[in-house]
Amino acid sequence: MRPVLLEMTGFASFREKTEVSFEDTDYFALVGPTGAGKSTVIDALTFALYGSVARWDHEGLVAPALAPTVNRATVRLVFDAGGARYHVVREVRRSGGKKPTVSVKNVRLERLIDPAALGGPEDDADAVAADSEVTPAVERLLGLTFKHFCTCVALPQGDFAEFLHAKAADRQKILIKLLGLEVYERIGRRAGVTAEQQKQRAAVLTEQLGSYADATEEAVAELAARMTALTELDARVTAALPGLNDATRAHDEARQRVVALTTELKVLDAVERPDGVEDLETRRRDAADAATAARGALESAETADEAARAALAAAPARSELERIRADRTELEATETALPRLEEAAKTALQSKDAAAVAVTEALAVVEAARKNRDSTARAAEDTAAEAARARQDRDRLTGLRPPADLGDLSADSARVAKRTAAAAARLSSAEAADAEARAALAAQPDVAPLAAARSDARTLYAVCEAQRKAAPEQAARRRELETARSAFARADAEVTAAKTAVTEAERAGQALSLRAGLAVGHACPVCEQEVTALPDAGGHAHLAEARERLERAEGERATAEAVVRKLERAADRDADSAASAAAQAEELRAVLAEVAGPPDTGTARWPSSG
Repeated sequence: MRPVLLEMTGFASFREKTEVSFEDTDYFALVGPTGAGKSTVIDALTFALYGSVARWDHEGLVAPALAPTVNRATVRLVFDAGGARYHVVREVRRSGGKKPTVSVKNVRLERLIDPAALGGPEDDADAVAADSEVTPAVERLLGLTFKHFCTCVALPQGDFAEFLHAKAADRQKILIKLLGLEVYERIGRRAGVTAEQQKQRAAVLTEQLGSYADATEEAVAELAARMTALTELDARVTAALPGLNDATRAHDEARQRVVALTTELKVLDAVERPDGVEDLETRRRDAADAATAARGALESAETADEAARAALAAAPARSELERIRADRTELEATETALPRLEEAAKTALQSKDAAAVAVTEALAVVEAARKNRDSTARAAEDTAAEAARARQDRDRLTGLRPPADLGDLSADSARVAKRTAAAAARLSSAEAADAEARAALAAQPDVAPLAAARSDARTLYAVCEAQRKAAPEQAARRRELETARSAFARADAEVTAAKTAVTEAERAGQALSLRAGLAVGHACPVCEQEVTALPDAGGHAHLAEARERLERAEGERATAEAVVRKLERAADRDADSAASAAAQAEELRAVLAEVAGPPDTGTARWPSSG
């Protein structure tokens, strides 16, 4: 990082606007009497970058940034880093009220388009970060945290005075403390422990070597000669072994061939020449032609088989196609059965209407018969009473001679008997009609199951159609899920690689932190060895790039993970919807199977009313 311009207004001891330019300057010194504001310039530079100052002894403290009696302070720093020019601005305000507070407002970090610009209102710039994101962005850009910056760049004033007046050994301790080089002491202690472990291991190995005292040069030479002889023997055996194996196989094959030929010779000795041997050549040629044609057909079939297998491999999953075909078959069967069900329902409705009419007529006949029966019964009772009275009169008048004007009563008695018989016949007919009407009413089927079956068939058709339409969308979502999972795996691998790059860059940055105290040809203040070359000054830029890569990779991984989670939830919803639709379709098929008759009869089986 190289400062270019520092602008302060109302900051600490600078009440008025003050500018400090570092352009065209490689080295500079701030001189002046005590209280002139030399340290405040360094404090303003540190505050502009990190929003805090080391000598305030608290990273979150900002009240000392305001000059006395002012309510607003601004600090703006223009600096170069990584081959680009940036400017950072921080504003401090005091809020009124019973308990005034001081807080930082309007913080922003921008990259200037023109590398020679000074961040004026007319200069174009790209926003890099704002508010709470500015300090982390500066840390990534410089490769230094606030603590490391105060240790390696802006050395605290008291520690520097102590460093100047200390002895050589004490200066080394101060450098170790300021630069955070205690890690090398820990590395040295760890190296000492490792060296001691290796010494112990060397002692153990030395003791083990003592057990091989009999390994003299003569013994080694003898064993080497023996190993050479065994190696040559092994080579000869290895070279001869394939020929021996081939000879053994040839011998076994010849023996088997002799046995087979002997068996065939015995069979041929017993063979007699049959009739029609002369036609064997003709039949052989026909058979050869047939075999050639068969081989051609076989090759065509194999070609067709390979094409079919390729088409089958490129086709969708068979289980999904089988399920769709089964659903289509069931849908067609349901659609085929639906007209029969509707016709049966229509016939049943007509039968019901006819039965209702018959029942109405039968009830009217029954009612008329009941009335006729009642009137006939009353007439029969009256006739019986009249007959009884007539018999009484006859008995009473027996022996008497009828008067001359008395008529014959036998005709009246016959008429009464005829009317009684007719009334009994009408009563029997009415009761039979009533029983027949009641039986017909009880035999009529219930139309409610037919209406329910018709509604279930329409629902089943809608469910199957919805499944058919949803299948391509669900397959597309499954493909999107696989693609998203692959993208997430790639993003995760990129995050791992970026973390490795950050670790390597941080390790290089630790070496770079020693650069200010090193000089070629002089002793290193840490290891006290002669310095032959200085660390590469571009380590901070590499660390910033590695951290930007890590941040970018983590963002891409988070985005990919969110996409995967969203698609997995959609896939779960698709699976739940498919399972629910399948269960609903299966339930509807079971209900329709109970209502619909066999497809070849065209009749419906109606459930009983009970």
